[in-house]
Amino acid sequence: MNTGLIIAITAITGIFLLYRFFRGSFIKQKAAQLSAVINKHSLSDDLPQEEVWWALLDTPVQLELAVALARKALPVWKKYGETHEPAYKNSPTGPSVRISISLLQTSLEEIAKASGNRFPENNKSIMGCYNEFVAPLVALQDGNWTLTYPVKKIFLSVYNILKAIAEQENITVMKTLLSLSINQSLDCLDMCKLYSREEIKSFLHSYR
Repeated sequence: MNTGLIIAITAITGIFLLYRFFRGSFIKQKAAQLSAVINKHSLSDDLPQEEVWWALLDTPVQLELAVALARKALPVWKKYGETHEPAYKNSPTGPSVRISISLLQTSLEEIAKASGNRFPENNKSIMGCYNEFVAPLVALQDGNWTLTYPVKKIFLSVYNILKAIAEQENITVMKTLLSLSINQSLDCLDMCKLYSREEIKSFLHSYR
């Protein structure tokens, strides 16, 4: 084969691999930036300490509460999926990128399956779910995907649970993310009135 042709093919292959690497890194960086913006305005910042007692729970119990509340708020996401196709475009003329309507439920099921009596490890299934949230989060940040407040809250609640598992080597970050998830699910439930405040308070009391 011609030496010049070999060099050209090698160069093109190298450029393609570099593009894929930097594109993936860029998307993950954007998701991390979005997470910081979202989490900065958490309800926990506005509540007195006695109202966020769940931040002090042992991590397995904290995770259990976060998952339980997300399950209670899950009908909000399911109802959204019945009337909307979860999808976004990265540009006005670009193709639609669909988001699986089962993503949230599948994520919670994988977390519950891996939990048992301990905090789950970063297994392949859980990290696969986590990675599926990255591009939609970037689309939310860029305004390419819009959600109503309650739908956004349940979406972010499940995401923060997954991120807590991914960040479990840092206990402070992990517990903060689980607290955020709990607050986001409570916000969603309060906005949609799926349960009365008395019912939610009674449910929360069982974890104190």
